[in-house]
Amino acid sequence: MATESDQTGGRPVDRLAIQDLVFTYNHALDTGDEELFVSLFVPAATNGPKVGVDAIRDAFRKTAAKYAELHHLSSNLVVDFDGDQATGRSKALIFRSLPGEIADGNAPMYVDYDDVYVHTGQGWKFLSRSFRAADIPPAVVAPPQNRGGK
Repeated sequence: MATESDQTGGRPVDRLAIQDLVFTYNHALDTGDEELFVSLFVPAATNGPKVGVDAIRDAFRKTAAKYAELHHLSSNLVVDFDGDQATGRSKALIFRSLPGEIADGNAPMYVDYDDVYVHTGQGWKFLSRSFRAADIPPAVVAPPQNRGGK
């Protein structure tokens, strides 16, 4: 049964739990913690085009093998509640490097996330997570050049 707090934005404890879920997703990717990452999803979850925790685990392994370093900076989390489910959107700036590269030599990636969360016996989990990613052009992140000739 939905309570008044569910209909008006969820209880603060639920809002904080979903915030922790979103941030833990990024920490698990950044630290290479496969078990933690997979534990954030319900068994039939989707993460991008991947369906189910086995496919999500495989995608995690491929990402971990591809990058020497990952650093996610998450922000702008907005959550809307509907009983034991919620939807959310957030943004991240991702710094990454391939093996043998210097981490600060790459332009960061910008990501928009759209999520559906479900409350389970183990707390809030991802039911689905979709994302759109784009590299930020190097000219946007490069330091300004000395234009005064001094």
